[in-house]
Amino acid sequence: LVRNVICGLNASLLAGVHRRSVFIEMLRDPRDAAASILACRRTHAGGAHRWWSLRPSTWPPPHALPDTGAAPNPAAAAEVARQVLDIHADLDAEAASVPAPAAWIRVPYGRLCADPAAVLEEVAAAAGRVAPVRGGIDIDASRLASRDVRGTPAAHPEELAAIDAVLAADRG
Repeated sequence: LVRNVICGLNASLLAGVHRRSVFIEMLRDPRDAAASILACRRTHAGGAHRWWSLRPSTWPPPHALPDTGAAPNPAAAAEVARQVLDIHADLDAEAASVPAPAAWIRVPYGRLCADPAAVLEEVAAAAGRVAPVRGGIDIDASRLASRDVRGTPAAHPEELAAIDAVLAADRG
């Protein structure tokens, strides 16, 4: 099992090399994903204006964002929301291009937390394992079940409003 955002948009290429690959797309609420990436930009990349995470096909962004330090940065929040939407579109296209016998599985994060063994059984079946795996998995289900599925990191209300506006425009 490899968690690799770098290979995220190269699944069809990897499936050509490793024909029995199983790609697992973890589904998360787009608002939560955007808030999380924005928090990572601040914590790991040097500020809300600095890029973090998978780059969609729409990269690079059209303009450099200003560094607002610890102050709210609605422009960066809107950019992150667009990034999340564009990554989802790219992943949809990538999933459609993965040739059999490789498999693409979409798993809601809440489902993984609620029943990790069932998710692992699904992955094992996609990989060709016929015997159930429930008895042989060392999972601390209580630890996963206690996770906050919504888990949105703290973000400024102005940033959440910018994220919501981009997500709403995409739905409309």
